[in-house]
Amino acid sequence: MWQEKAEKTAEKLDETVAKSGESGIIREQGKKPITKITDQTINCVPKVSIPQYSEEELLFIQEQHKELLRVAKNENNSNEVAFVLKNNFKSKDVILGSETGVEFGTLSGRDLFVMHNHPRNSSFSFDDLVEFIGNKSIKSLSIVKNNAGVEVLTKNKDYNILNLLTELSRLEKRNVKTGSNAEYRKIIDKFIKKYDELEVIEWLK
Repeated sequence: MWQEKAEKTAEKLDETVAKSGESGIIREQGKKPITKITDQTINCVPKVSIPQYSEEELLFIQEQHKELLRVAKNENNSNEVAFVLKNNFKSKDVILGSETGVEFGTLSGRDLFVMHNHPRNSSFSFDDLVEFIGNKSIKSLSIVKNNAGVEVLTKNKDYNILNLLTELSRLEKRNVKTGSNAEYRKIIDKFIKKYDELEVIEWLK
């Protein structure tokens, strides 16, 4: 019985990922002009207090957010860049993307911290959310915006991939009629707020 349920939920995941884009791709929603990164912006990137990480790790994460913006500014015309931090922050992959998204392919490992910038300073996109929920390798996903704002999503111990994907699929089916950014923004914020309040995930900003 449970296997049947899991298979049906997996099918929903496939449909959700298919609608949002290929797995391993995260895109920023919206078509505003991108914000050019400056040295002053980089210096203003804050430290975010994430309960699951030590003070030393938090300072390291802050420095990596700054470094990511530095790479985007100097090497990628302020477009998207992703860092995949692995092995308890002992190694990382650096991926250069476009002004609308970044593709990092198939991720493997445990407790990965994936960070990327949003050139238009938006919050988490639907692609971000699908990748964060559906990829078991990711523990935390962060956005460092081109204006120095930072948001972080982190999974807590009660996180359940099947439950969350089912809920996200349900919200999309009920609320997305035209596929507009406004419709997706509404369900993204509703979903994250709900599970943040339930302490299934943490949304820090």
